[in-house]
Amino acid sequence: MNKAIFGILVALTMIVTSTMVLAGNPNPHCSDYGFTNEIKVECSAIPGTSDGITFTGDCKEADWESLSAFDVVIVKASTQSEVQSIATDGMSGTVYCIDDVNSEGKPICHDISHVLFCSDNGGGCIPGTPGCGNNQVPVFPGITLGFAVIGAGLGLALLRKQN
Repeated sequence: MNKAIFGILVALTMIVTSTMVLAGNPNPHCSDYGFTNEIKVECSAIPGTSDGITFTGDCKEADWESLSAFDVVIVKASTQSEVQSIATDGMSGTVYCIDDVNSEGKPICHDISHVLFCSDNGGGCIPGTPGCGNNQVPVFPGITLGFAVIGAGLGLALLRKQN
C-alpha cells in the first residue's frame, strides 16, 4: 500500500512540476517580432508630434501619420498589449484603448500607456503567425527533466522489487 501511495505522489509531483509555462510577453518589443527598428511614443505625447509621428486624439483613441513607413503597431495599456495594426509599410492608422472587464464584470477600456512603431528592411514577421514573436510557446522548466529521471528510476526500482 505504501508503494502505491509513494508512486502516486511521485506521479503527481512530476505532473505539477512539468506544467507548461507560457513564454508570452505582456510587454513586447518590436525585436520580439524580428523587427530591427522601434519607436516608442508615450501617451503624454498625444496629441502632438513625437519622433516624426503626428497624433490627433487622446489616450483612448488616436489617429497617427508619419513620413516613415511602419510594418506593425503595438499598443500597451495597463498590463496588456495588442498588435493593432499590421500593414506592410503603413504610414497612417488609428490606435485604440484596450478593452477589458473590471473586477465587477463591467466593460472598461484601459488608456493607452505607449505605442510601439516597428519597422525594418523586410526581416520582420507578422504577429500571430507560427514562429513569430509573442506567440505562446510552451517552455518546460529544467527541473522537470530531473523529476522525470528520478521518477523513471524509482519506477524501475519498484518494478524490479516486485519481480
